[in-house]
Amino acid sequence: MLAALNPSCGIGLLLHRPQVALAIIGAVFLAITGGEPCMPHGHFGKRPVRIAWFALVGPALVINYFGQGALLLELGKPVDHPLYYLVPATVLPWLVALATAATVIASQATISGAFSMARQAVHLDLLPRLRVLQTSALEHGQIYVPIVNWLVFPRSSPSWSASAPPMPWGALTAPRCRTMVVTTILGAFVAATQWNWPKWQVAGFSA
Repeated sequence: MLAALNPSCGIGLLLHRPQVALAIIGAVFLAITGGEPCMPHGHFGKRPVRIAWFALVGPALVINYFGQGALLLELGKPVDHPLYYLVPATVLPWLVALATAATVIASQATISGAFSMARQAVHLDLLPRLRVLQTSALEHGQIYVPIVNWLVFPRSSPSWSASAPPMPWGALTAPRCRTMVVTTILGAFVAATQWNWPKWQVAGFSA
């Protein structure tokens, strides 16, 4: 498993299997980074998030995935949830509780980040004026935007309870996809208006 730290494996994949390299390396990138750590910047700033990520979350993720990989190599066959095979049955309920708590925290970070991004977009005249509620008399960053809350987690949708499945380390699927879509749109906007890229380049980059 330690051979996974060798960057030549990824370079070799890009050179010899370019047709699948983008999907595989993209999946690895999402598994290690994710969108959720970027969400609380508007509340805590970059320095605390970076310290927490590089000192705790990042190393824990790498060790976790290495353990799952070593388990799969030892078993010699795929399993549905390798994370839960890493612990004995007596510890499994605690691991499920931890994964559920991580999902709740990541969901909160996702929607808090959406609130902050919407308010900043309004200030930049990229969105029409929205109703923003200040939920704390002391903390300027604690806000609630009703329309954004409904768009991110629509209660009338059957996916309301399924949009945040209890996955390890808050690896949310739907909020992460929304993060990627919003990031792509904002990146395309900057490339077109600030960097003056040709339209075909912006379209290709976004695609």
